[in-house]
Amino acid sequence: MGVMSAEEVEIERVKRAVQAFRDAVELRDADALASALYCPDAELVTDDGSPGARRGETEIAAYFRSLLNGAVHASASFGTEPSGAAIRSSGEGSLTFSGRYKISVIRSFEIVELHADFAFVYDSSTPGELLRIKHHTSTLTPKGRVVARGYFNKLEALLERKDAGTLRS
Repeated sequence: MGVMSAEEVEIERVKRAVQAFRDAVELRDADALASALYCPDAELVTDDGSPGARRGETEIAAYFRSLLNGAVHASASFGTEPSGAAIRSSGEGSLTFSGRYKISVIRSFEIVELHADFAFVYDSSTPGELLRIKHHTSTLTPKGRVVARGYFNKLEALLERKDAGTLRS
């Protein structure tokens, strides 16, 4: 394997940071997510029903705590994967990765999906370290916020009864 180009190194660093974001959302630990993945003075701007900028780890953790509250499962799916086309370098210690993602939160009686365009501006000033987010913008796409309510903890049993033909309409 040859030496990686500067662009390949940047792409790999962003891939690691995106995977860390996925993993942190799945763990549903808002405090760890904010402190490990965001710079201490980071800013998060969303339009998902709680508009306004959140600044610093405490406010960002509070946003994720509210989003993940009561979740039995959560995930972040990226429709845009890190690539040369989706990553821009400012040349001044910042990398920007932008595209689309979906954050899904499953609670006992509710499923919430946030479909959004995002931009992560990473602090890339320290080579080799995990990239931390300096600025995160999330803007809902036309699909937006999807909420389904019901008794999802019994969904599997209902589907089994339907497949067996024992479920009456």
